Amino acid sequence: MKKICLSVCAIGLLSSNAISQNVELDSSIVSASGFTQDIKEAPATINVISKKELQSKPYRDVAEAIADIPGVDLYASKGKTGSYNITMRGITGYTLVLIDGRRQGIGGEVGPNGFNEISNSLLPPISSIERIEVIKGPMSTLYGSEALGGVVNIITKKVSDKWETSVSLDALLNENKDWGNTYGTSIYSSGPLMNDKLGLTLRFREFYRQQSNVEFTNGSGQRVQGDQAQSPTKANNFNIGTRISYLANDYNTFIFDIDFSRNHYDNKQGQLGTITSPGRTPGSLTGGYADIMEVDKFVTYLSHEGVYENFSITSGLQYNRVSNDGREVVGQATQPFLGENRDIVAEDIILDTKSVIPLGQSHILSVGGEYRLEKMQDKIASPTNFDQYLLAIFAEDEYSIKDDLRLTFGARYNHHEIFGNNVSPRAYVVYNPTNELTLKGGVSTGF
Repeated sequence: MKKICLSVCAIGLLSSNAISQNVELDSSIVSASGFTQDIKEAPATINVISKKELQSKPYRDVAEAIADIPGVDLYASKGKTGSYNITMRGITGYTLVLIDGRRQGIGGEVGPNGFNEISNSLLPPISSIERIEVIKGPMSTLYGSEALGGVVNIITKKVSDKWETSVSLDALLNENKDWGNTYGTSIYSSGPLMNDKLGLTLRFREFYRQQSNVEFTNGSGQRVQGDQAQSPTKANNFNIGTRISYLANDYNTFIFDIDFSRNHYDNKQGQLGTITSPGRTPGSLTGGYADIMEVDKFVTYLSHEGVYENFSITSGLQYNRVSNDGREVVGQATQPFLGENRDIVAEDIILDTKSVIPLGQSHILSVGGEYRLEKMQDKIASPTNFDQYLLAIFAEDEYSIKDDLRLTFGARYNHHEIFGNNVSPRAYVVYNPTNELTLKGGVSTGF
C-alpha cells in the first residue's frame, strides 16, 4: 500500500517585517533535572526533537514526531480509536506526558476497556511547539510513579515580541481508499498586547479521518475485517487554546493558560464497541456503547515563574477535566441507571511548587512539593462519585565532583490517601571522559 503525505506548513501571515528573534539551544533541556542544562550533562537518557526538525519534516502530531526515537514504541499498544499509547523501554502505562512541565494525564479511568490512548490525541498542534524532550528511563523522583518508564515533555513556544501567525495544512492520501484518508489544519498566532509586559498566544488544530474498511487474508486464506486498531473508525477531533503571559518585572512572570479539546468518533456500526441493545432476559440490556463516542478535555492553569539572584521558583494551580459520553449502563433489569449514559468524568486539581537553588560551585539543589486531588464519576461504580488525594515532597541534588563527573541523588516522599506512605530514591552518575563520549547510569524506584 502506498501513502501520499501532503503538508503545507508555515504559511506566514505577519503583521510586521520581522519575526521574533528567539535564540534556540538544541542541546539544552529542562525535563531531566528541572533546570536548564546541556543534554550530555543531564542525569537521564534524552532525545530532543527541535523546532527546526518539527518545521522541516511533515509531522502531523506529536506521536509521529517521536515515533523513530530508539526505545519509544507507539505500535505495541495502538488503541481502538486509532491513536497511540506511548511506551518506553517496554514499560506500558508508565510514560508521563507533560506540556511545559504540566501533566496532561488524568487520575481517573475515563477510557475503560482499551481506550487509554485517548489522552494522547488531545495534545497541542505541532505549529505551537518549540521542541519535544523525550526522557527515557525512570523520572519518578521529580514527577511521581507515572514517570517510571519515562517522560515526554512538550515545550510550547513563548509569546512572541512581534505578532506572527502561521497556518498549516496536511493530508494523508492512501492509494486504496479503504484505508481512509486524513486531513488536518492548524493555526498558531502570538504577539504582544501591551508593550513587553503582556502577551497573547492563540492556537487551533482540527483533524478529520475517514472511515477505514481494511480487509486482509488471514493464515487460513480467509478474507477478514481488520480490528479497530488496524481499521480505525471515522473521527473528527479539534483543539483550541489560548495563553496570556504577564511580565510583572525582570524577576516575575505570570502565565494563564486555557485549553479545550474534543474527540468525536463514529460507532454507528459498532466499530468501537457493541451498541446497547435488549439482552436475553426480560428488561436487561447488553452492549454498553452509544452510536457516538465523544471525549472532551478541559485544562487550565495559573502559574508563577520567579528568577532571582540566588534561586528560582515555579509554582502553579492546575485543573484538568476529561469526560467520556460514549458509554451506557447495561445489565439486568435491577441495575441502577439502566440505559442511561454512564457520565464518566474525571477531574484533577493540582497545586505544585519547585525551587532550584545553587549551593556554592558544586551543588544545584532542586526541592518541591505537589498536592493532587483526583475526583471520579461513573454511574456503574459504587459509590458513583469518589475521590482521593496525593501529597508529595521531593529533593534532588546535582553534585559536580569534577568538571567531567556529576552525581545526582534525591528522593520523593509520597503520602497517598489509600495506599499510604512511600519513599522513592534515585541516584544517577554522568561521566564525560572526552568531549565525544558520555557515560550515564543510575537507579530509581517508583510508588
